[in-house]
Amino acid sequence: MSLTVNKFIEDVIKDDSYSNLYHYTDLRNLESIYYFNKLISCAIASPSLSVSRRKCPQEINYQGHVFIANDQLPISETIMEYGCLVQQFRQFLDRHVFFWLRRNDCRIMYKSYARRNHNKQAVIFVLNSRLLIQHNFHRIKLCKYNSGSSPLYPQTCNYRKSPNIFVQASEFGLTSNSTHPSKANDIKEILVEDQVADLSIYIQQIYTSSNSVLPDPWKGFFCNINDF
Repeated sequence: MSLTVNKFIEDVIKDDSYSNLYHYTDLRNLESIYYFNKLISCAIASPSLSVSRRKCPQEINYQGHVFIANDQLPISETIMEYGCLVQQFRQFLDRHVFFWLRRNDCRIMYKSYARRNHNKQAVIFVLNSRLLIQHNFHRIKLCKYNSGSSPLYPQTCNYRKSPNIFVQASEFGLTSNSTHPSKANDIKEILVEDQVADLSIYIQQIYTSSNSVLPDPWKGFFCNINDF
Protein backbone atom coordinates (compact mmCIF):
# COMPACT_ATOMS: atom_id res chain seq x y z
CA MET A 1 0.00 0.00 0.00
CA SER A 2 1.46 3.36 -1.00
CA LEU A 3 1.16 6.77 0.65
CA THR A 4 -1.27 9.36 -0.71
CA VAL A 5 -0.11 12.92 -1.30
CA ASN A 6 -2.39 14.19 1.47
CA LYS A 7 -0.97 11.68 3.96
CA PHE A 8 2.58 12.56 2.93
CA ILE A 9 1.92 16.26 3.48
CA GLU A 10 0.27 15.50 6.81
CA ASP A 11 3.31 13.47 7.91
CA VAL A 12 6.06 15.76 6.59
CA ILE A 13 4.76 19.31 6.14
CA LYS A 14 3.38 19.42 9.65
CA ASP A 15 4.33 22.93 10.66
CA ASP A 16 6.15 26.08 9.56
CA SER A 17 9.52 24.29 9.81
CA TYR A 18 8.94 22.54 6.48
CA SER A 19 6.53 24.94 4.77
CA ASN A 20 9.14 25.88 2.15
CA LEU A 21 11.49 24.14 -0.27
CA TYR A 22 14.78 25.74 -1.31
CA HIS A 23 16.34 25.61 -4.76
CA TYR A 24 19.80 26.97 -5.59
CA THR A 25 20.85 27.96 -9.12
CA ASP A 26 23.23 30.15 -11.06
CA LEU A 27 22.11 33.76 -11.60
CA ARG A 28 22.63 33.31 -15.34
CA ASN A 29 19.77 30.80 -15.35
CA LEU A 30 17.29 33.38 -14.13
CA GLU A 31 16.31 34.67 -17.57
CA SER A 32 15.47 31.22 -18.96
CA ILE A 33 13.72 30.17 -15.74
CA TYR A 34 11.47 33.20 -16.00
CA TYR A 35 10.93 32.79 -19.75
CA PHE A 36 9.88 29.14 -19.50
CA ASN A 37 8.41 29.55 -15.98
CA LYS A 38 9.93 26.26 -14.93
CA LEU A 39 12.97 24.54 -13.47
CA ILE A 40 14.44 21.81 -15.65
CA SER A 41 16.92 19.03 -15.01
CA CYS A 42 20.29 18.81 -16.76
CA ALA A 43 19.02 15.77 -18.66
CA ILE A 44 16.13 17.78 -20.09
CA ALA A 45 18.49 20.64 -21.01
CA SER A 46 20.96 18.38 -22.82
CA PRO A 47 22.24 14.80 -22.45
CA SER A 48 25.72 16.17 -23.24
CA LEU A 49 25.86 17.61 -19.72
CA SER A 50 26.01 14.11 -18.24
CA VAL A 51 28.72 12.55 -20.39
CA SER A 52 31.41 13.11 -17.75
CA ARG A 53 31.90 14.87 -14.43
CA ARG A 54 31.48 18.65 -14.67
CA LYS A 55 34.60 20.01 -12.99
CA CYS A 56 33.37 23.58 -13.45
CA PRO A 57 29.99 25.12 -14.28
CA GLN A 58 29.03 24.31 -17.86
CA GLU A 59 27.06 26.60 -20.17
CA ILE A 60 24.89 25.42 -23.05
CA ASN A 61 22.17 26.86 -25.28
CA TYR A 62 18.72 25.56 -24.38
CA GLN A 63 16.08 26.53 -26.96
CA GLY A 64 17.80 29.86 -27.53
CA HIS A 65 18.47 30.60 -23.87
CA VAL A 66 21.46 30.20 -21.56
CA PHE A 67 21.46 27.16 -19.29
CA ILE A 68 24.21 26.76 -16.66
CA ALA A 69 24.77 23.34 -15.11
CA ASN A 70 26.54 23.41 -11.75
CA ASP A 71 29.94 21.83 -11.27
CA GLN A 72 30.09 18.44 -9.57
CA LEU A 73 32.18 17.32 -6.65
CA PRO A 74 34.38 14.23 -7.00
CA ILE A 75 32.83 11.03 -5.66
CA SER A 76 35.07 8.19 -4.56
CA GLU A 77 34.49 4.79 -6.17
CA THR A 78 34.83 3.29 -2.69
CA ILE A 79 31.49 4.74 -1.62
CA MET A 80 29.60 3.31 -4.60
CA GLU A 81 27.29 0.31 -4.35
CA TYR A 82 28.62 -2.71 -6.19
CA GLY A 83 27.61 -2.54 -9.86
CA CYS A 84 26.91 1.19 -9.89
CA LEU A 85 29.56 3.41 -11.51
CA VAL A 86 30.06 6.98 -10.35
CA GLN A 87 29.10 8.44 -13.73
CA GLN A 88 25.99 6.28 -13.91
CA PHE A 89 25.00 7.70 -10.53
CA ARG A 90 25.64 11.27 -11.72
CA GLN A 91 23.49 10.61 -14.79
CA PHE A 92 20.69 9.51 -12.47
CA LEU A 93 21.06 12.71 -10.43
CA ASP A 94 21.03 14.83 -13.60
CA ARG A 95 17.53 13.60 -14.40
CA HIS A 96 16.15 15.52 -11.43
CA VAL A 97 15.59 19.02 -10.07
CA PHE A 98 16.89 19.28 -6.50
CA PHE A 99 15.38 20.98 -3.47
CA TRP A 100 16.40 21.24 0.15
CA LEU A 101 13.77 20.74 2.82
CA ARG A 102 15.71 22.79 5.38
CA ARG A 103 17.02 26.31 4.94
CA ASN A 104 20.28 25.56 6.76
CA ASP A 105 21.13 22.67 4.41
CA CYS A 106 20.64 24.98 1.43
CA ARG A 107 22.75 27.65 3.14
CA ILE A 108 25.61 25.17 3.63
CA MET A 109 25.48 24.20 -0.05
CA TYR A 110 25.36 27.84 -1.15
CA LYS A 111 28.46 28.66 0.90
CA SER A 112 30.23 25.57 -0.47
CA TYR A 113 29.62 26.71 -4.05
CA ALA A 114 30.73 30.23 -3.15
CA ARG A 115 34.04 28.91 -1.81
CA ARG A 116 34.68 26.89 -4.98
CA ASN A 117 33.54 29.57 -7.43
CA HIS A 118 34.39 32.99 -6.02
CA ASN A 119 32.84 34.92 -8.92
CA LYS A 120 29.67 32.86 -9.11
CA GLN A 121 26.43 34.77 -8.52
CA ALA A 122 23.56 32.75 -7.18
CA VAL A 123 19.80 32.74 -6.92
CA ILE A 124 17.92 30.86 -4.22
CA PHE A 125 14.22 30.23 -4.77
CA VAL A 126 12.03 29.74 -1.70
CA LEU A 127 8.96 27.79 -2.79
CA ASN A 128 5.70 26.70 -1.23
CA SER A 129 6.37 23.07 -0.31
CA ARG A 130 2.74 22.02 0.09
CA LEU A 131 1.67 23.19 -3.37
CA LEU A 132 4.78 21.98 -5.15
CA ILE A 133 4.50 18.52 -3.60
CA GLN A 134 0.77 18.29 -4.38
CA HIS A 135 1.34 19.08 -8.05
CA ASN A 136 4.43 16.89 -8.54
CA PHE A 137 3.95 14.08 -6.05
CA HIS A 138 4.17 11.16 -8.49
CA ARG A 139 7.61 12.36 -9.68
CA ILE A 140 9.14 13.08 -6.26
CA LYS A 141 11.94 11.12 -4.62
CA LEU A 142 13.47 11.62 -1.18
CA CYS A 143 17.01 11.25 0.14
CA LYS A 144 18.49 11.41 3.63
CA TYR A 145 21.99 12.30 2.37
CA ASN A 146 23.74 14.99 0.37
CA SER A 147 23.71 12.71 -2.63
CA GLY A 148 26.15 14.60 -4.85
CA SER A 149 28.99 14.78 -2.34
CA SER A 150 31.54 12.29 -1.08
CA PRO A 151 32.31 11.90 2.64
CA LEU A 152 35.83 12.76 3.75
CA TYR A 153 36.43 9.13 4.73
CA PRO A 154 34.23 7.12 2.33
CA GLN A 155 35.66 3.77 3.44
CA THR A 156 34.12 4.25 6.90
CA CYS A 157 30.73 5.37 5.60
CA ASN A 158 27.79 3.18 6.62
CA TYR A 159 25.99 3.37 3.28
CA ARG A 160 26.84 3.08 -0.42
CA LYS A 161 25.70 5.44 -3.14
CA SER A 162 23.41 4.30 -5.96
CA PRO A 163 19.88 5.15 -7.10
CA ASN A 164 18.74 2.79 -4.34
CA ILE A 165 19.35 5.45 -1.67
CA PHE A 166 16.34 7.35 -3.01
CA VAL A 167 12.75 6.47 -2.22
CA GLN A 168 9.57 7.54 -3.98
CA ALA A 169 7.53 9.96 -1.90
CA SER A 170 4.61 7.51 -2.10
CA GLU A 171 6.78 4.92 -0.31
CA PHE A 172 7.96 7.25 2.46
CA GLY A 173 8.05 5.44 5.80
CA LEU A 174 6.93 2.15 4.23
CA THR A 175 10.27 0.55 3.34
CA SER A 176 12.68 -1.37 5.57
CA ASN A 177 15.77 0.01 3.76
CA SER A 178 17.90 1.81 6.36
CA THR A 179 19.25 4.20 3.70
CA HIS A 180 15.74 5.58 3.13
CA PRO A 181 14.33 8.42 5.25
CA SER A 182 11.62 7.14 7.57
CA LYS A 183 10.59 10.41 9.26
CA ALA A 184 10.53 14.08 8.28
CA ASN A 185 13.76 14.88 10.14
CA ASP A 186 15.58 12.29 8.01
CA ILE A 187 14.83 14.04 4.72
CA LYS A 188 17.67 16.15 3.37
CA GLU A 189 16.89 16.32 -0.35
CA ILE A 190 13.65 16.34 -2.31
CA LEU A 191 14.04 15.56 -6.01
CA VAL A 192 11.53 16.09 -8.80
CA GLU A 193 12.10 14.10 -11.96
CA ASP A 194 12.60 16.12 -15.18
CA GLN A 195 11.11 19.50 -14.32
CA VAL A 196 8.89 21.70 -12.18
CA ALA A 197 6.49 23.66 -14.39
CA ASP A 198 4.37 26.71 -13.50
CA LEU A 199 7.11 27.83 -11.14
CA SER A 200 5.64 31.27 -10.40
CA ILE A 201 2.70 29.83 -8.46
CA TYR A 202 5.10 28.37 -5.86
CA ILE A 203 7.45 31.34 -5.34
CA GLN A 204 7.54 32.81 -1.82
CA GLN A 205 10.90 34.61 -1.94
CA ILE A 206 13.86 34.97 -4.29
CA TYR A 207 17.27 35.56 -2.72
CA THR A 208 19.86 37.17 -4.97
CA SER A 209 22.34 40.03 -5.13
CA SER A 210 20.06 42.84 -6.31
CA ASN A 211 16.42 43.52 -7.04
CA SER A 212 17.50 44.92 -10.42
CA VAL A 213 18.37 41.43 -11.77
CA LEU A 214 14.84 40.12 -11.26
CA PRO A 215 12.13 40.29 -13.96
CA ASP A 216 9.56 42.98 -13.13
CA PRO A 217 6.78 40.55 -12.11
CA TRP A 218 9.15 38.87 -9.65
CA LYS A 219 10.69 41.97 -8.06
CA GLY A 220 8.26 41.80 -5.14
CA PHE A 221 9.82 38.48 -4.10
CA PHE A 222 13.32 39.94 -3.74
CA CYS A 223 15.43 39.25 -0.65
CA ASN A 224 19.12 40.05 -0.32
CA ILE A 225 21.17 36.86 -0.57
CA ASN A 226 23.51 38.18 2.14
CA ASP A 227 20.61 37.69 4.55
CA PHE A 228 19.97 34.09 3.60
